[in-house]
Amino acid sequence: MDLRPIIEMQQKPQLVMTPRLRQAIKVLAMPRLELQQHLKQELEQNPILDEVLDDELEIDEELKEEELDPELNEPEENLDREDSETDISWEDCFDDTLSTSEKEAWEHHDNDNLYREDVAKQDSLQDFLSEQLDLYQLSDLKYRIGEAIIGNIDDDGYLKASVPEIAEDLGCDEASVEEMLKFIQYSFEPTGVAARDFRECLLIQIKVLGFEETLAGKIIDKHFKDFEENNIPNIAKLLGVDIEEVLKAIEEIKQLELYPGRQFGNSAPIRLKIPDVIIQKVDNKYQIISNDDGMPKLRINKRYLDIINSDNDMLPETRNWLENSKRRAIDLVRSYEQRRQTILNVAESIFKVQKDFLEEGVKGLKPLLLRQVAELAHVHESTVSRVSRGKYVQTPQGIYELKDFFSVGLENDSGQETSTIVVKDMIKEIIAAEDPANPYSDQDIVNILKEKGITVARRTVTKYRNELNIPSSSKRKKRW
Repeated sequence: MDLRPIIEMQQKPQLVMTPRLRQAIKVLAMPRLELQQHLKQELEQNPILDEVLDDELEIDEELKEEELDPELNEPEENLDREDSETDISWEDCFDDTLSTSEKEAWEHHDNDNLYREDVAKQDSLQDFLSEQLDLYQLSDLKYRIGEAIIGNIDDDGYLKASVPEIAEDLGCDEASVEEMLKFIQYSFEPTGVAARDFRECLLIQIKVLGFEETLAGKIIDKHFKDFEENNIPNIAKLLGVDIEEVLKAIEEIKQLELYPGRQFGNSAPIRLKIPDVIIQKVDNKYQIISNDDGMPKLRINKRYLDIINSDNDMLPETRNWLENSKRRAIDLVRSYEQRRQTILNVAESIFKVQKDFLEEGVKGLKPLLLRQVAELAHVHESTVSRVSRGKYVQTPQGIYELKDFFSVGLENDSGQETSTIVVKDMIKEIIAAEDPANPYSDQDIVNILKEKGITVARRTVTKYRNELNIPSSSKRKKRW
Protein backbone atom coordinates (compact mmCIF):
# COMPACT_ATOMS: atom_id res chain seq x y z
CA MET A 1 0.00 0.00 0.00
CA ASP A 2 1.05 3.60 -0.37
CA LEU A 3 2.97 5.37 2.34
CA ARG A 4 0.39 7.86 3.55
CA PRO A 5 0.98 9.12 7.07
CA ILE A 6 -1.38 11.92 7.98
CA ILE A 7 0.54 13.86 10.60
CA GLU A 8 -0.72 17.17 11.96
CA MET A 9 1.61 20.19 12.05
CA GLN A 10 3.17 20.48 15.52
CA GLN A 11 4.19 23.69 17.30
CA LYS A 12 7.89 22.80 17.30
CA PRO A 13 9.75 22.72 13.95
CA GLN A 14 9.74 19.29 12.31
CA LEU A 15 9.43 17.77 8.88
CA VAL A 16 5.78 17.08 8.07
CA MET A 17 4.81 14.83 5.19
CA THR A 18 1.77 16.67 3.88
CA PRO A 19 -0.32 15.16 1.07
CA ARG A 20 1.13 17.80 -1.27
CA LEU A 21 4.74 16.92 -0.47
CA ARG A 22 4.01 13.19 -0.55
CA GLN A 23 2.47 13.51 -4.00
CA ALA A 24 5.40 15.62 -5.24
CA ILE A 25 7.86 12.90 -4.24
CA LYS A 26 5.71 10.18 -5.80
CA VAL A 27 5.29 12.03 -9.10
CA LEU A 28 8.99 12.93 -9.25
CA ALA A 29 10.03 9.28 -9.00
CA MET A 30 7.59 8.01 -11.66
CA PRO A 31 8.97 6.93 -15.05
CA ARG A 32 7.32 8.69 -17.98
CA LEU A 33 4.86 5.96 -19.01
CA GLU A 34 3.82 5.31 -15.42
CA LEU A 35 3.20 9.04 -15.02
CA GLN A 36 1.06 9.09 -18.17
CA GLN A 37 -1.13 6.33 -16.75
CA HIS A 38 -1.35 8.12 -13.41
CA LEU A 39 -2.42 11.38 -15.05
CA LYS A 40 -4.95 9.58 -17.22
CA GLN A 41 -6.48 7.96 -14.15
CA GLU A 42 -6.63 11.28 -12.28
CA LEU A 43 -8.26 13.00 -15.28
CA GLU A 44 -10.93 10.29 -15.35
CA GLN A 45 -11.63 10.42 -11.61
CA ASN A 46 -11.28 14.10 -10.70
CA PRO A 47 -13.85 16.49 -12.21
CA ILE A 48 -11.82 19.53 -11.11
CA LEU A 49 -8.89 18.42 -13.25
CA ASP A 50 -9.12 19.16 -16.95
CA GLU A 51 -6.95 18.48 -20.00
CA VAL A 52 -6.13 21.26 -22.45
CA LEU A 53 -6.36 19.95 -25.98
CA ASP A 54 -4.61 22.86 -27.74
CA ASP A 55 -0.93 23.86 -27.57
CA GLU A 56 -1.27 26.38 -24.77
CA LEU A 57 -1.53 25.26 -21.15
CA GLU A 58 -3.99 27.49 -19.32
CA ILE A 59 -3.64 27.65 -15.57
CA ASP A 60 -6.37 29.07 -13.44
CA GLU A 61 -5.48 32.33 -11.69
CA GLU A 62 -6.53 30.82 -8.41
CA LEU A 63 -3.85 28.18 -8.84
CA LYS A 64 -1.21 30.82 -9.47
CA GLU A 65 -2.23 32.74 -6.37
CA GLU A 66 -2.45 29.68 -4.13
CA GLU A 67 -0.37 30.25 -0.99
CA LEU A 68 2.56 27.86 -0.68
CA ASP A 69 2.92 25.57 2.32
CA PRO A 70 5.80 26.79 4.53
CA GLU A 71 7.37 23.32 4.87
CA LEU A 72 7.99 23.18 1.14
CA ASN A 73 10.42 26.10 1.40
CA GLU A 74 12.01 25.22 4.74
CA PRO A 75 15.81 25.78 4.61
CA GLU A 76 17.61 22.47 4.31
CA GLU A 77 19.92 23.30 7.21
CA ASN A 78 16.87 23.10 9.49
CA LEU A 79 16.20 19.52 8.48
CA ASP A 80 17.78 16.61 10.26
CA ARG A 81 17.71 13.93 7.59
CA GLU A 82 19.97 13.68 4.59
CA ASP A 83 17.40 12.55 2.06
CA SER A 84 14.83 15.26 2.75
CA GLU A 85 12.78 16.26 -0.26
CA THR A 86 11.98 19.70 1.06
CA ASP A 87 14.58 21.11 -1.30
CA ILE A 88 11.79 21.15 -3.89
CA SER A 89 11.32 24.75 -4.97
CA TRP A 90 7.81 25.77 -5.94
CA GLU A 91 8.26 29.41 -6.97
CA ASP A 92 8.19 28.77 -10.71
CA CYS A 93 5.70 25.92 -10.83
CA PHE A 94 3.26 27.68 -13.13
CA ASP A 95 5.46 28.97 -15.96
CA ASP A 96 4.44 26.33 -18.47
CA THR A 97 5.28 28.24 -21.62
CA LEU A 98 8.46 27.47 -23.54
CA SER A 99 11.10 30.16 -23.69
CA THR A 100 12.10 31.52 -27.11
CA SER A 101 15.26 29.41 -27.14
CA GLU A 102 13.29 26.31 -26.17
CA LYS A 103 10.79 26.92 -28.96
CA GLU A 104 13.59 27.34 -31.49
CA ALA A 105 15.24 24.14 -30.33
CA TRP A 106 11.91 22.30 -30.39
CA GLU A 107 11.26 23.41 -33.96
CA HIS A 108 14.67 22.09 -35.02
CA HIS A 109 14.34 18.59 -33.58
CA ASP A 110 13.26 15.71 -35.77
CA ASN A 111 9.96 14.29 -34.52
CA ASP A 112 10.33 11.23 -36.72
CA ASN A 113 13.53 10.30 -34.89
CA LEU A 114 12.24 11.10 -31.42
CA TYR A 115 12.16 7.63 -29.98
CA ARG A 116 14.53 4.74 -30.25
CA GLU A 117 12.50 1.54 -30.32
CA ASP A 118 14.49 -0.08 -27.53
CA VAL A 119 12.78 -1.75 -24.62
CA ALA A 120 13.99 -2.32 -21.11
CA LYS A 121 12.58 -4.67 -18.50
CA GLN A 122 11.67 -3.03 -15.24
CA ASP A 123 14.12 -4.03 -12.53
CA SER A 124 13.51 -6.76 -9.99
CA LEU A 125 13.89 -5.66 -6.38
CA GLN A 126 17.45 -7.04 -6.26
CA ASP A 127 18.39 -5.29 -9.52
CA PHE A 128 16.86 -2.06 -8.27
CA LEU A 129 18.88 -2.23 -5.05
CA SER A 130 22.07 -3.20 -6.91
CA GLU A 131 21.73 -0.16 -9.16
CA GLN A 132 21.55 2.06 -6.09
CA LEU A 133 24.59 0.32 -4.61
CA ASP A 134 26.54 1.09 -7.78
CA LEU A 135 25.83 4.81 -7.46
CA TYR A 136 27.84 5.23 -4.24
CA GLN A 137 31.60 5.40 -3.74
CA LEU A 138 32.28 2.40 -1.51
CA SER A 139 35.35 0.46 -0.47
CA ASP A 140 35.71 -3.07 -1.83
CA LEU A 141 34.65 -4.50 1.53
CA LYS A 142 31.57 -2.32 1.85
CA TYR A 143 30.57 -3.13 -1.73
CA ARG A 144 30.89 -6.88 -1.08
CA ILE A 145 28.89 -6.55 2.12
CA GLY A 146 26.24 -4.58 0.25
CA GLU A 147 26.03 -7.29 -2.42
CA ALA A 148 25.68 -9.96 0.26
CA ILE A 149 22.91 -8.06 2.04
CA ILE A 150 21.00 -7.45 -1.20
CA GLY A 151 21.42 -11.10 -2.17
CA ASN A 152 19.73 -12.14 1.08
CA ILE A 153 16.67 -9.87 0.75
CA ASP A 154 13.47 -11.74 -0.11
CA ASP A 155 10.72 -10.64 -2.50
CA ASP A 156 8.86 -8.90 0.35
CA GLY A 157 11.92 -6.72 1.00
CA TYR A 158 13.06 -8.38 4.24
CA LEU A 159 16.60 -9.49 5.11
CA LYS A 160 16.54 -13.25 5.65
CA ALA A 161 20.14 -13.75 6.79
CA SER A 162 21.46 -12.55 10.13
CA VAL A 163 24.35 -10.13 10.54
CA PRO A 164 26.58 -12.86 12.08
CA GLU A 165 25.83 -15.19 9.14
CA ILE A 166 26.76 -12.56 6.56
CA ALA A 167 29.90 -11.62 8.50
CA GLU A 168 30.97 -15.26 8.70
CA ASP A 169 30.37 -15.83 4.97
CA LEU A 170 32.48 -12.79 4.06
CA GLY A 171 35.13 -13.26 6.74
CA CYS A 172 34.61 -9.77 8.15
CA ASP A 173 33.52 -8.30 11.47
CA GLU A 174 29.85 -7.96 12.40
CA ALA A 175 30.17 -4.22 13.03
CA SER A 176 31.02 -3.63 9.35
CA VAL A 177 27.98 -5.62 8.25
CA GLU A 178 25.72 -3.77 10.69
CA GLU A 179 27.05 -0.42 9.46
CA MET A 180 26.39 -1.29 5.80
CA LEU A 181 22.96 -2.67 6.66
CA LYS A 182 21.98 0.63 8.31
CA PHE A 183 23.26 2.51 5.26
CA ILE A 184 21.04 0.46 2.94
CA GLN A 185 18.04 0.68 5.26
CA TYR A 186 18.16 4.47 5.57
CA SER A 187 19.51 5.47 2.14
CA PHE A 188 17.94 3.07 -0.36
CA GLU A 189 14.47 2.81 -1.81
CA PRO A 190 11.89 1.41 -1.33
CA THR A 191 11.81 2.83 2.17
CA GLY A 192 11.75 0.05 4.76
CA VAL A 193 13.76 -2.41 2.67
CA ALA A 194 16.30 -4.74 4.34
CA ALA A 195 14.45 -4.75 7.66
CA ARG A 196 14.64 -7.91 9.74
CA ASP A 197 11.10 -7.83 11.12
CA PHE A 198 7.86 -5.84 10.92
CA ARG A 199 8.80 -3.49 13.74
CA GLU A 200 12.12 -2.55 12.16
CA CYS A 201 10.46 -2.06 8.76
CA LEU A 202 7.91 0.38 10.20
CA LEU A 203 10.50 2.08 12.40
CA ILE A 204 12.78 2.74 9.40
CA GLN A 205 9.91 4.45 7.58
CA ILE A 206 9.02 6.47 10.68
CA LYS A 207 12.62 7.65 11.09
CA VAL A 208 13.19 8.41 7.41
CA LEU A 209 10.10 10.63 7.46
CA GLY A 210 11.30 12.36 10.63
CA PHE A 211 8.33 11.21 12.71
CA GLU A 212 10.15 9.66 15.71
CA GLU A 213 8.65 12.17 18.14
CA THR A 214 5.09 11.82 16.90
CA LEU A 215 2.64 9.58 18.71
CA ALA A 216 2.81 7.06 15.87
CA GLY A 217 6.60 6.97 16.13
CA LYS A 218 6.52 6.42 19.89
CA ILE A 219 4.03 3.57 19.55
CA ILE A 220 6.23 1.72 17.05
CA ASP A 221 9.46 2.42 18.91
CA LYS A 222 8.42 1.78 22.51
CA HIS A 223 5.08 -0.04 22.51
CA PHE A 224 5.13 -2.36 19.51
CA LYS A 225 4.01 -5.45 21.48
CA ASP A 226 0.90 -3.62 22.68
CA PHE A 227 0.38 -2.40 19.10
CA GLU A 228 0.53 -5.99 17.77
CA GLU A 229 -1.92 -7.14 20.43
CA ASN A 230 -4.18 -4.13 19.80
CA ASN A 231 -3.92 -3.20 23.48
CA ILE A 232 -5.13 0.36 22.94
CA PRO A 233 -5.96 1.18 26.60
CA ASN A 234 -2.47 0.21 27.78
CA ILE A 235 -0.79 2.30 25.07
CA ALA A 236 -2.95 5.30 26.02
CA LYS A 237 -2.15 4.80 29.73
CA LEU A 238 1.62 4.43 29.21
CA LEU A 239 1.83 7.45 26.90
CA GLY A 240 -0.59 9.59 28.90
CA VAL A 241 -2.93 10.33 26.00
CA ASP A 242 -6.57 9.73 25.12
CA ILE A 243 -7.66 6.51 23.44
CA GLU A 244 -8.94 8.57 20.49
CA GLU A 245 -5.42 9.93 19.92
CA VAL A 246 -3.99 6.40 19.94
CA LEU A 247 -6.61 5.22 17.45
CA LYS A 248 -5.75 8.11 15.15
CA ALA A 249 -2.02 7.32 15.37
CA ILE A 250 -2.69 3.65 14.60
CA GLU A 251 -4.61 4.62 11.49
CA GLU A 252 -1.53 6.57 10.41
CA ILE A 253 0.71 3.57 11.09
CA LYS A 254 -1.55 1.36 8.99
CA GLN A 255 -0.75 3.53 5.98
CA LEU A 256 2.94 2.59 6.13
CA GLU A 257 4.26 -0.08 3.77
CA LEU A 258 4.54 -3.43 5.53
CA TYR A 259 5.96 -5.28 2.49
CA PRO A 260 8.20 -2.77 0.66
CA GLY A 261 9.41 -5.33 -1.89
CA ARG A 262 6.02 -6.36 -3.24
CA GLN A 263 5.83 -3.48 -5.71
CA PHE A 264 8.47 -5.35 -7.72
CA GLY A 265 7.06 -8.30 -9.65
CA ASN A 266 8.92 -11.22 -11.20
CA SER A 267 7.36 -10.48 -14.58
CA ALA A 268 7.65 -6.71 -14.72
CA PRO A 269 6.22 -4.81 -17.67
CA ILE A 270 8.29 -3.65 -20.59
CA ARG A 271 8.71 0.05 -21.18
CA LEU A 272 9.95 2.05 -24.13
CA LYS A 273 12.93 4.34 -23.73
CA ILE A 274 11.10 7.58 -24.38
CA PRO A 275 13.19 10.66 -23.55
CA ASP A 276 12.06 13.02 -20.82
CA VAL A 277 14.49 15.66 -22.07
CA ILE A 278 16.05 16.33 -25.47
CA ILE A 279 19.44 17.85 -26.22
CA GLN A 280 19.67 19.60 -29.59
CA LYS A 281 22.35 21.70 -31.23
CA VAL A 282 20.96 25.04 -32.40
CA ASP A 283 23.28 27.69 -33.89
CA ASN A 284 26.33 25.74 -32.66
CA LYS A 285 25.01 25.71 -29.09
CA TYR A 286 23.48 22.78 -27.22
CA GLN A 287 20.08 23.36 -25.64
CA ILE A 288 18.20 21.08 -23.28
CA ILE A 289 14.42 21.09 -23.51
CA SER A 290 11.67 19.10 -21.88
CA ASN A 291 10.01 16.51 -24.11
CA ASP A 292 6.36 17.36 -23.50
CA ASP A 293 5.21 15.57 -26.64
CA GLY A 294 2.50 13.04 -25.78
CA MET A 295 2.08 14.29 -22.22
CA PRO A 296 -1.28 15.78 -21.22
CA LYS A 297 -1.54 19.50 -20.50
CA LEU A 298 -3.46 20.10 -17.29
CA ARG A 299 -5.61 22.91 -15.95
CA ILE A 300 -8.24 23.45 -13.28
CA ASN A 301 -11.86 23.27 -14.48
CA LYS A 302 -13.29 26.74 -13.78
CA ARG A 303 -16.88 25.58 -14.18
CA TYR A 304 -16.63 23.41 -11.09
CA LEU A 305 -14.81 26.15 -9.18
CA ASP A 306 -17.70 28.49 -9.96
CA ILE A 307 -20.14 25.87 -8.67
CA ILE A 308 -18.17 25.52 -5.43
CA ASN A 309 -18.06 29.28 -4.93
CA SER A 310 -21.65 30.12 -5.89
CA ASP A 311 -23.91 27.20 -4.93
CA ASN A 312 -24.91 27.87 -1.33
CA ASP A 313 -27.51 25.09 -1.35
CA MET A 314 -24.99 22.34 -2.03
CA LEU A 315 -25.06 19.36 0.33
CA PRO A 316 -22.16 19.44 2.82
CA GLU A 317 -20.85 16.05 1.72
CA THR A 318 -20.91 17.15 -1.93
CA ARG A 319 -19.06 20.36 -1.09
CA ASN A 320 -16.45 18.44 0.92
CA TRP A 321 -15.92 16.02 -1.96
CA LEU A 322 -15.49 18.87 -4.45
CA GLU A 323 -13.15 20.77 -2.15
CA ASN A 324 -10.99 17.67 -1.70
CA SER A 325 -11.01 17.11 -5.46
CA LYS A 326 -9.94 20.72 -5.99
CA ARG A 327 -7.07 20.34 -3.51
CA ARG A 328 -5.88 17.12 -5.19
CA ALA A 329 -6.07 18.69 -8.63
CA ILE A 330 -4.06 21.75 -7.59
CA ASP A 331 -1.44 19.59 -5.89
CA LEU A 332 -1.13 17.34 -8.93
CA VAL A 333 -0.65 20.25 -11.34
CA ARG A 334 2.04 21.66 -9.06
CA SER A 335 3.79 18.29 -8.67
CA TYR A 336 3.60 17.57 -12.39
CA GLU A 337 5.25 20.87 -13.32
CA GLN A 338 7.81 20.56 -10.53
CA ARG A 339 8.82 17.14 -11.87
CA ARG A 340 9.39 18.67 -15.29
CA GLN A 341 11.53 21.49 -13.88
CA THR A 342 13.53 19.19 -11.60
CA ILE A 343 14.40 16.75 -14.40
CA LEU A 344 15.51 19.68 -16.58
CA ASN A 345 17.58 21.08 -13.72
CA VAL A 346 19.33 17.76 -13.03
CA ALA A 347 19.91 17.06 -16.74
CA GLU A 348 21.42 20.51 -17.26
CA SER A 349 23.73 19.93 -14.29
CA ILE A 350 24.81 16.52 -15.60
CA PHE A 351 25.75 17.92 -18.99
CA LYS A 352 27.66 20.83 -17.54
CA VAL A 353 30.15 18.09 -16.65
CA GLN A 354 29.47 15.66 -19.51
CA LYS A 355 29.31 18.22 -22.35
CA ASP A 356 32.23 16.56 -24.20
CA PHE A 357 30.11 13.41 -24.53
CA LEU A 358 27.74 15.27 -26.84
CA GLU A 359 30.51 15.77 -29.41
CA GLU A 360 32.91 12.91 -28.73
CA GLY A 361 30.67 10.13 -27.48
CA VAL A 362 31.93 7.67 -24.88
CA LYS A 363 35.53 8.87 -24.94
CA GLY A 364 34.34 12.30 -23.82
CA LEU A 365 32.79 11.04 -20.58
CA LYS A 366 34.21 12.23 -17.26
CA PRO A 367 33.94 10.72 -13.79
CA LEU A 368 30.75 12.05 -12.18
CA LEU A 369 29.25 11.52 -8.74
CA LEU A 370 25.76 12.11 -7.37
CA ARG A 371 27.00 14.73 -4.96
CA GLN A 372 28.58 16.78 -7.77
CA VAL A 373 25.27 17.05 -9.59
CA ALA A 374 23.44 17.68 -6.31
CA GLU A 375 25.71 20.66 -5.65
CA LEU A 376 25.31 22.03 -9.18
CA ALA A 377 21.52 21.60 -9.13
CA HIS A 378 21.18 22.80 -5.50
CA VAL A 379 19.23 19.70 -4.44
CA HIS A 380 19.89 16.68 -2.24
CA GLU A 381 21.66 13.58 -3.52
CA SER A 382 18.47 11.58 -2.98
CA THR A 383 16.65 13.90 -5.40
CA VAL A 384 19.34 13.36 -8.05
CA SER A 385 19.18 9.60 -7.50
CA ARG A 386 15.38 9.60 -7.77
CA VAL A 387 15.40 11.75 -10.92
CA SER A 388 18.15 9.71 -12.60
CA ARG A 389 16.36 6.36 -12.44
CA GLY A 390 13.85 5.65 -15.18
CA LYS A 391 14.30 9.07 -16.83
CA TYR A 392 15.85 9.24 -20.31
CA VAL A 393 17.68 11.89 -22.32
CA GLN A 394 17.92 12.01 -26.12
CA THR A 395 21.42 13.13 -27.13
CA PRO A 396 23.24 13.33 -30.48
CA GLN A 397 24.83 10.02 -29.41
CA GLY A 398 21.53 8.24 -28.74
CA ILE A 399 19.01 7.78 -25.92
CA TYR A 400 20.38 7.07 -22.45
CA GLU A 401 19.07 6.76 -18.92
CA LEU A 402 20.30 9.69 -16.83
CA LYS A 403 21.87 7.39 -14.27
CA ASP A 404 24.20 6.01 -16.96
CA PHE A 405 26.26 9.20 -16.85
CA PHE A 406 27.36 8.62 -13.25
CA SER A 407 30.43 6.74 -12.12
CA VAL A 408 29.38 3.41 -10.68
CA GLY A 409 32.16 2.30 -8.35
CA LEU A 410 34.17 0.64 -11.15
CA GLU A 411 37.74 1.90 -11.20
CA ASN A 412 40.07 1.99 -14.19
CA ASP A 413 43.80 1.38 -13.96
CA SER A 414 44.46 5.03 -13.07
CA GLY A 415 42.19 4.84 -10.05
CA GLN A 416 39.39 6.92 -11.59
CA GLU A 417 35.85 5.66 -11.43
CA THR A 418 34.14 5.06 -14.76
CA SER A 419 30.54 5.22 -15.92
CA THR A 420 28.05 2.59 -16.99
CA ILE A 421 28.16 3.87 -20.57
CA VAL A 422 31.94 3.38 -20.81
CA VAL A 423 31.77 -0.19 -19.50
CA LYS A 424 28.85 -1.08 -21.79
CA ASP A 425 30.71 0.36 -24.77
CA MET A 426 33.77 -1.74 -23.92
CA ILE A 427 31.60 -4.86 -23.65
CA LYS A 428 30.11 -4.14 -27.09
CA GLU A 429 33.58 -3.73 -28.59
CA ILE A 430 34.85 -6.95 -27.00
CA ILE A 431 31.90 -8.96 -28.31
CA ALA A 432 32.12 -7.35 -31.76
CA ALA A 433 35.74 -8.55 -32.05
CA GLU A 434 35.18 -12.12 -30.81
CA ASP A 435 35.48 -15.29 -32.86
CA PRO A 436 31.89 -16.22 -33.88
CA ALA A 437 32.79 -19.90 -33.60
CA ASN A 438 34.11 -19.43 -30.07
CA PRO A 439 32.38 -16.41 -28.48
CA TYR A 440 33.43 -15.01 -25.14
CA SER A 441 31.62 -16.08 -22.00
CA ASP A 442 30.71 -13.41 -19.46
CA GLN A 443 33.68 -14.53 -17.35
CA ASP A 444 35.95 -14.15 -20.39
CA ILE A 445 34.67 -10.58 -20.75
CA VAL A 446 35.37 -9.95 -17.05
CA ASN A 447 38.96 -11.11 -17.59
CA ILE A 448 39.42 -8.96 -20.71
CA LEU A 449 38.03 -5.90 -18.93
CA LYS A 450 40.47 -6.53 -16.08
CA GLU A 451 43.33 -6.60 -18.58
CA LYS A 452 42.09 -3.23 -19.83
CA GLY A 453 42.13 -1.84 -16.30
CA ILE A 454 38.45 -2.25 -15.38
CA THR A 455 37.51 -4.52 -12.48
CA VAL A 456 33.90 -5.64 -12.65
CA ALA A 457 31.85 -8.57 -11.31
CA ARG A 458 30.56 -11.23 -13.67
CA ARG A 459 26.96 -10.55 -12.67
CA THR A 460 27.48 -6.91 -13.69
CA VAL A 461 28.75 -7.97 -17.12
CA THR A 462 25.71 -10.25 -17.49
CA LYS A 463 23.39 -7.41 -16.49
CA TYR A 464 24.97 -4.92 -18.90
CA ARG A 465 25.01 -7.46 -21.73
CA ASN A 466 21.29 -8.08 -21.24
CA GLU A 467 20.61 -4.34 -21.20
CA LEU A 468 22.45 -4.11 -24.52
CA ASN A 469 20.14 -6.82 -25.88
CA ILE A 470 23.15 -9.06 -26.61
CA PRO A 471 22.43 -12.80 -26.21
CA SER A 472 24.57 -15.17 -24.16
CA SER A 473 27.67 -16.81 -25.66
CA SER A 474 25.81 -20.06 -26.35
CA LYS A 475 23.25 -18.17 -28.44
CA ARG A 476 25.93 -16.11 -30.20
CA LYS A 477 27.96 -19.13 -31.26
CA LYS A 478 28.09 -19.70 -35.02
CA ARG A 479 27.59 -23.41 -35.68
CA TRP A 480 28.21 -23.63 -39.39
